Amino acid sequence: MNISDDEIGHDVDEDQTPTPIVDIGGSSQLKQLNNLQDDETGFYIGMTFKNKEELVTSLHIVCLKKDFRLAKYHRCGSEHITSHNPHATAKVLDKYFKNSFPNGKDPSTRDMTNQFRTKLGCKVSYWKIYKGREIAKSLVRGTHEHGYGVLDACRYMLESANLGSKTALQVDENGKFKYFFVAYAAWIQGFQQLRKVIAVDGTFLKSKYEGVLLSAVAQDAENYIFPVVFCVVDKECDASYQYFFEQMRSYVDDTDELCIISDRHSTKAYNKVEFYDHFNQIRDMLPKAAEHLESIEFHRWSKAFCPGNRYNIMTSNIAESVNAIFQVEREFPIVALFDEINMTFAKLFHERRMELVNSPNILVPSMEKQISKNINLGNKLMAHQIANYKFSINGHGDVATVDLQRRTCTCRVFDLDKIPCPHAMAALRSQYGAHFGNQIYEYSSSYYSVEKYIIAYCEEINPVPPEDSWIVPLEILEREIPPPYVDPSKPGRRRTKRRRGVGE
Repeated sequence: MNISDDEIGHDVDEDQTPTPIVDIGGSSQLKQLNNLQDDETGFYIGMTFKNKEELVTSLHIVCLKKDFRLAKYHRCGSEHITSHNPHATAKVLDKYFKNSFPNGKDPSTRDMTNQFRTKLGCKVSYWKIYKGREIAKSLVRGTHEHGYGVLDACRYMLESANLGSKTALQVDENGKFKYFFVAYAAWIQGFQQLRKVIAVDGTFLKSKYEGVLLSAVAQDAENYIFPVVFCVVDKECDASYQYFFEQMRSYVDDTDELCIISDRHSTKAYNKVEFYDHFNQIRDMLPKAAEHLESIEFHRWSKAFCPGNRYNIMTSNIAESVNAIFQVEREFPIVALFDEINMTFAKLFHERRMELVNSPNILVPSMEKQISKNINLGNKLMAHQIANYKFSINGHGDVATVDLQRRTCTCRVFDLDKIPCPHAMAALRSQYGAHFGNQIYEYSSSYYSVEKYIIAYCEEINPVPPEDSWIVPLEILEREIPPPYVDPSKPGRRRTKRRRGVGE
C-alpha cells in the first residue's frame, strides 16, 4: 500500500463538521447513506477530515486493525514478519484508547496491553502503552499543570453556576498554588437542616504534585453522608487546618450545638459506669493500650465523657467513607477532581430529594423503626412518678430516672440521641396515658423529620460548564496559577496513604 505524505488528504474549513472516522455505528441506513463498504475500516468515498493530522492518525488506526503496513516498498519475506506494528506509536495509541477512560477507574497499563494484543494482534512495549495511556488521560481530563493554571477561572464559573457558594483560592509567597476551598450553596443551606455534628478527615492525592484533600461531612437523619466542604491543600499541617476551619467558620456558626469530630474512634457506652466496665476489661487484657487511651483523654473519643451534642455520631468513619468514594479520582487533575465531586453529589442529592417526597410519616424511616423498637421495650418497664414530669423506671433489673421536662435519662440515650429511649417511652406512657404515641414526636429532635430531610436536599448542584464556554473577567482569565513546588530529589515513591497520627 504505497502512499506518499503529499497524497494524504486535504484540510477542510474549521466550521465544517468532520465525519466520524472510526466506530461509525451499526446502523445499516447510515452505512448506506454514506456509501460505506462493509470492510471494517470505517472509511468511505467522499469522507472528509478536519485536517491532515486527523487523517494520518485514522489511517494508522485502520492499519493496526487490518494489519496493514504503510510503506513505499517492502522486500522482506514472510519469515521476517513480526507482531510489532510500526504504526503503533504513542500518539496513535492515545487516540485509540481515548474512549477507554470513562468516569471511574482507569484501565491499567497491563489491561491495555492485553486489549491491544487480543483486539488488534499487535505487540506493543509496556513503555509505549504507558505513554499512550498518559496522553489519552490528559486529552480526557486535562493535565495537572493546566488544571492549576485555570483554577481561578474554574472557581469563578463554579460560583456563577451555583449562586451562594463559597470558594477560596490562596497561593504562597512565590505565587504557586497553596489552598483551594469549595462549599456549594446546596451544601451550605442543606447543613442548616442537619444535626450540627461534622466529621473532618484528610486523604493524600496521588498526582505528581501530591497535596491533601481535606473533607468535612455531616450525616442526615438517615445517616447518609452529607458534604459540608472539600479543600485541597499543599500539605496536611496546622496551618492548612487553620485555613480550612477559618473558611468554614464563615458559614458554619460556632455555637454550643456544634461538635467537630476528628479521625479518632470512640466506644459506644452512653454512661460512665458502662464505660468503665468496658475499659477495665481492656486494661486487664491490654494494659499498654489502656495507658495510651488514657493519655489521649476520654472526652476525645468516648461518648460517655463527651461534653457536646454528638447524637449517635461518634467517629469520623463517615469522612473516611467519602475518601473511599474518591479513591480513584485522587490522581485526577484538580479541576477534574472537583468535577467528579460535583457530579457524585449532584446525583445523590437528586436521588435523596425524591426518596421521601411522598412519605406519610413524620420522621424518616430509620427513626420510625427505632421508635417502634423503643416503644416495645418500654412496654415491659414499670414507671413510678416521683415529681412533676419526673419518673423512676424499673424492670429487668434495670433502674433509671427520666425527666421529661429536661428530656434526660440517666442512661443518657435520651440525652444524646435526642429521641425517647425505652425508659422515656415508659415515662411518656405514664404521663400521657394510652394515647401517648402522638407525644413521642414532641420529644424527638426535629432533625429527624421528613420535612427537614427533604429541605436539606432541595437545592440543586449545577455542574461547571465546559471550559470552552467559560465567560470570565479578563483579570481572572490572565491569572494562571502555577502548581505547588515538589522537591524533585525526594527519594522513593510518592506516598498514596496518609500516616496515622498518635491516637488515631
